[in-house]
Amino acid sequence: MSDPKPLLSEKQRRKQALQKALRENLRRRKTAAVASPAPDHENTTAPDGETS
Repeated sequence: MSDPKPLLSEKQRRKQALQKALRENLRRRKTAAVASPAPDHENTTAPDGETS
């Protein structure tokens, strides 16, 4: 890829910022999921056979 142009339109800057934020958020969520899986009581879907 070529160097980014110094003057991007507001729309382009917003798009890049959003993409960056989404990548960072996804990376954090993956790290958090590996570090500490959610306890059973936080799961919103009940496994088969455990419905009350």
